[in-house]
Amino acid sequence: MATTLTVNQTIQEWGNGLGVRITAPIAKAARFARGLPIQVEVVEGGVFLRAVGKPQLTLAQKLKTYDPEMHGGELMGQGSIEDIKANLNSITGDYLSGRKEIQIPKKRRPGNGEFISLKSATKNNLKNLDLDLPLGKFIAITGVSGSGKSSLVNEVLKPALMHKLGYKKPFPRELESITGYENIDKVI
Repeated sequence: MATTLTVNQTIQEWGNGLGVRITAPIAKAARFARGLPIQVEVVEGGVFLRAVGKPQLTLAQKLKTYDPEMHGGELMGQGSIEDIKANLNSITGDYLSGRKEIQIPKKRRPGNGEFISLKSATKNNLKNLDLDLPLGKFIAITGVSGSGKSSLVNEVLKPALMHKLGYKKPFPRELESITGYENIDKVI
């Protein structure tokens, strides 16, 4: 009886990892783009590659896409957080350093005291994020481009809530746990 091994992965930069050494040359020959989710199936007598989604670019690839030296524009800052804080030309640096600030409203909605809490969310640029989201308030997920906002909401929080609320959605492997979901009744 033949043995079949199937692996799903995303083609990244060509590198030294065992999976990359096996699939990258094949993917290059098949003209699959970097960042494309693929399924690699090893069967007796061959290796089969199938595209299983849309390309997911790495942060480095996204940055290269918007490289000001290639496409015009001006790089406003780079380096460590301390470098950005010290950069007087960076609006982000102004806020990180305290040179500018957003005034907190004097009156805020109190919420209901309940939270949805995520433990150890790890997806794309999210690395072991613990997060408490207050309920009964209008909240926003914000951050710079590539910081993981969409990954958090669309690939971690929403699937976890849908799973816990009984929808036929698998619990995301990228999340250790979620609590407080019993305080809501639907996901919109």
